Amino acid sequence: ADIDTYKYAASLVDHGYTMSNNFRSSPNMVSALNSFFTLAGNAFCDDKIVYEVVNSGKSFPEMEFTDEDGNTDTVKNITLFKAKAKKDIYPAVASEIYSLLTYDFKVGGQPLKPSDIAILVRTKGEAREMKMALSKKNIPSVSIDDSKVLQSEEAVIINDVLRACTNPNKANINRALLNKLTAFGKDDILSLDDEKELQKFREINNTWQREGVYGALILFMKLYKVGFNLLDSGRDGGERSITNLLQIIELLHKTEINKHLSDAELISWLQRMLNGAEASGDEFVQRIESDDDAVQIVTIHASKGLAYKIVFCPFLDLKSEPSPFHSFIEYKDPDTGNYCFSKFKTEREKELYGIQTEQENRRLIYVALTRVVQKIYMYSLEGRGSGSIKSFMQSDYGSPFIEYRDMEDLEGLRYSHKTKRVNRKAKKFSSSVSTSWQMMSFSGLNQNHQTYAASDVKFKNKYDEFIFSKIGKGSVVGNFLHDLLENCDFSKDQFQRQINTIGMRYPSVYKRDHIEDYNQMMQEILHANLSEEKPWSLDQVNPRKKIAELEFIFNIDHLSREQVTALYKEVSLEGSYKLSGFMAGFVDLFFEHEGKYYILDWKSNFLGSNLSHYTHEQMEQAMTDNNYHLQYLIYTIAVKRYLETRLPDFDFERDFGGVYYIFLRGCRANETTGVYFNKPSSKTIEKLDLLLK
Repeated sequence: ADIDTYKYAASLVDHGYTMSNNFRSSPNMVSALNSFFTLAGNAFCDDKIVYEVVNSGKSFPEMEFTDEDGNTDTVKNITLFKAKAKKDIYPAVASEIYSLLTYDFKVGGQPLKPSDIAILVRTKGEAREMKMALSKKNIPSVSIDDSKVLQSEEAVIINDVLRACTNPNKANINRALLNKLTAFGKDDILSLDDEKELQKFREINNTWQREGVYGALILFMKLYKVGFNLLDSGRDGGERSITNLLQIIELLHKTEINKHLSDAELISWLQRMLNGAEASGDEFVQRIESDDDAVQIVTIHASKGLAYKIVFCPFLDLKSEPSPFHSFIEYKDPDTGNYCFSKFKTEREKELYGIQTEQENRRLIYVALTRVVQKIYMYSLEGRGSGSIKSFMQSDYGSPFIEYRDMEDLEGLRYSHKTKRVNRKAKKFSSSVSTSWQMMSFSGLNQNHQTYAASDVKFKNKYDEFIFSKIGKGSVVGNFLHDLLENCDFSKDQFQRQINTIGMRYPSVYKRDHIEDYNQMMQEILHANLSEEKPWSLDQVNPRKKIAELEFIFNIDHLSREQVTALYKEVSLEGSYKLSGFMAGFVDLFFEHEGKYYILDWKSNFLGSNLSHYTHEQMEQAMTDNNYHLQYLIYTIAVKRYLETRLPDFDFERDFGGVYYIFLRGCRANETTGVYFNKPSSKTIEKLDLLLK
C-alpha cells in the first residue's frame, strides 16, 4: 500500500491516536527535533500529515565533551553546516568523525567508538565516496545496503575465471587475470608465461570436475594469492571484495549442488544473474564486510527502524524539480489514483511531480533525522535552488540544542585504532543434542531410487525416438523439463519461444535443433487424458487457479515408521525410529478444476522405451519402487492443512480431487498412458494427520 492508501484509511475512522512519546532519542534531542520540524510550518507539505510535538519517553544520557582544561559541557544535539560544493562534504564528514573518535567526547561516561556512528546516504555512489573519504583518515567503515552480490564487480571477475577454466585459451586467461584479485597490470599480463598459466587453469578445472566449483575457486584464490592482494597490500576496499568473493563462491556451490548443474549451466546461471535476473532472498544481498568496530554507512531506506548514537546526514539537499536529463516524468494522478509516466511534461504534470516529490523528500528527511539518539550533523549546499532541507534551515531556531558551525577539513590527520586483545576460551558443551528432532523432507526419508534399463527397440515414430532416447536422462534433464512446465501457460498451443528461453539455461541437455520435438512434447503432456470416466486435460486448467512449486512446512511430533507403514502398506520406510521436527518441501503443481483441488507431480523417470512401460500397472510398480506413495501422502497432508486455513468449510472427501503423477515420457494426447492418479481415502488421511501432530 502507498501513502495515499494509509491517508484514506485514516479518513475513515472516527478516532485517531498519536504516539506522544519518543523512546529512541535523548530528552535534549527530542526537544531539538521538535524545534527543527515545527518552525518549518507544514513540515510534510501535506495537510493530512502533521508533525506532532512529542515528549521524551526515556532518559538517555546526553553526549558530553571535555576540553584540555578539564571542563565538561553537554554537546548541542543538532549541528548544521553549509557547504559550497558536494565534493567538500566528504572530507568534512570524515574530519568531524576523526574529531569525535580522537578527542574526549563521551556518552554515558564511555568514549565514542566507530560503531556508535552512522552516515545516512541516498545512493550507492555516495556511500562509495564516503567510504573512500573515511579510508583516507584510516577510519574503519562498513556499507549496509540492498546491493546484490551477484551484480558486483567481483561476480563479473568470477564469471571470467570460470569461463577461462572451461575454455582455457590465452584471451580468456588474460581477461580472468587482469583485475584487482590478482593485482596484475597490463605489463604483468604481457610478460606472463602462457604455458604456465594455462597449466594452472587446467589444474583449477580438474579440481572443479573432482570437487565442484567451491574447491576450484578456493584453489584459484590460493594460486594467485587473492587474500594477500586484497587484504595485506593496503588496497582500499579489500575487505568488501573478499567478503563478496566468499559469498559468491558459497552461492555458486549451493546452486551447483541443489540444481545439479554442469559447468556450462552454472556459468549460464551466473551470467543471467549478472544480467539482472531476479534473485530474491537475503542470501543474494551483499553481506557486511566486517564485524569489527566500524562506522556504518547506510542508505536512508535501509535505516528505517534502526537507531544510532551519532548520525551524519550529509546529503539531504533533495530536489523536487524534474531532471532535464530524463526523457519522461512520473507522478500519481490524484483524480484517478493511477501512476503515470509521461514524456510530454505539461505544466500540470510538472506541478504534480514537484508536489509529490517534495512530499516524499520531506518524509525521507523525517526518517533520517529520527534515527538518532544523542547527536546529529546535517549539511546543506549554498545557493543551489530549492533543496528540500532548506525549508528547515532557519537562522534562529530559538533552541539551546541547535547550532551552526563552519566545516573543517583536517587534511593529513589519520585516526589511530586502539584495540584491546581479549583472550576468550570456548565453553565446553556438556549437554546432549537430540537427534530425533530435525528438518525433514521426502528426499531425506526416502532411500528408494529405482532406475530402468533401456531396451533395444525399433521406435514407432520420430517423436518416440526423441522422448525415449534423444532427450536424454538424468537430473539435469528433469530440472529442464520441470522448469519448462513450471513456467508455461497451459492454454497455449505453441511454446517455441519459451522452450528456447528456458533451454538456454541448460546448455548441456537442451538441443535447439529439436525445438519442434520439445513443442510436441508440451502438447502431448497438456492434452493427455486425465480421466477415463470424464475426459479432461491440463490445457483446461485456469492459469489463475494454479500454483507452481507450492512451498510447505508443517510440524511433526513423533513420526513412527511402524505406525505409517501399518496405515499405508505401499509406503516403505527404512529403520526403526521416532522423529520430531518439521516436514518441508514443494508441490510441483497445486491447482483447482471444477471445484476440486488437485496435487500434481511431474516425473521425467525413464520406465522403458515404448508406451507399454507407461500403463497403469507399470506406473504403479514405479510408484512403489520409488516410494512415491509416501511422497504424495506428505503432499496431501500439507495441502489439506493449507486448505483448512483458507476454506472454513473445507471437506476433504468433497473438495479434494486427488493426486496426479505425470510420467512425461509416456504422455500422449487424448490417451491415459503416463498419467497416474490416486486419491487417498479421507479416513487414511485423517489418521495420518493425527499421527503427525
